Amino acid sequence: MSGGSYGPVPSRLVFLSDLPSIPVGEKVRFLGCITAYKTATGILTLQHAYPSPGPHLPTAYVDIHLPLSTLKPTDTQFGEWVNVIGYVTEGSPPPGSSGGDKRNAPKGKERMAASVQAIILWSAGTIDVGEYERVLEDRLEAEKRGKAQ
Repeated sequence: MSGGSYGPVPSRLVFLSDLPSIPVGEKVRFLGCITAYKTATGILTLQHAYPSPGPHLPTAYVDIHLPLSTLKPTDTQFGEWVNVIGYVTEGSPPPGSSGGDKRNAPKGKERMAASVQAIILWSAGTIDVGEYERVLEDRLEAEKRGKAQ
């Protein structure tokens, strides 16, 4: 037998703002605040004003059809912070949003939106978002330093 790993591919912990630069098909985990839920399409709109608030908030359009039967009603409420594990997809943002349209993005910036197929979604509960950001920044910086060595 080979020494290969068996089981699911691990997810990559990222900021929601990093999603647009992540290749399609990559498994990710991120935190976002629900700003909309369209029951007809099963799409949650999540945002997180990181790295800093601005006129164009990073946005994730999350297809929740797969985990829908396991969600609690509070897991789709406006203002709820949720954790998502899923795969980056090529899906385009819903009509009426400018998230994936580079013509409407701020000059010199990449697109500010991404689409994700959720496989798991759960409430972040009472979370200190500032502390989460600091811890994740430290973790990502440590990973970057480890790869550079």
